[in-house]
Amino acid sequence: MRPRIFLPALLACIALPCSAADWQKAFPVTGKSTVRVETNDASVHVTGSDTREVRVHVSGTGYRIGNQIRISERSGNRVEVEVRVPHKAVVIGISMRSVNIDVAVPRDSDLEIHTGDGRIEVTGVEG
Repeated sequence: MRPRIFLPALLACIALPCSAADWQKAFPVTGKSTVRVETNDASVHVTGSDTREVRVHVSGTGYRIGNQIRISERSGNRVEVEVRVPHKAVVIGISMRSVNIDVAVPRDSDLEIHTGDGRIEVTGVEG
């Protein structure tokens, strides 16, 4: 293969959009809530708000919900969300895979957040 043909073909492969995952759900709460987020490989961002519901948004690049990202949930005043990401295979080159979990909670919520590999950021929560 000629080098000048190979380079545009390589660039075209890199420019192809990655598959994307998107899932969201709102859980109404009536009293003080406890929110538990468990993940093996995702960043978690929690924001306190003046509302009586817990809103969870899971977004991923390079994954699909269901067969690649598993989400399980429970609700009531104790909201539990578990997000499981498949183990990463060895990739040679650039990997554009990531998963983010954004959670909006009432300001007085108690939190139990755990990630095996990712950042945890919490703002505006007093519980």
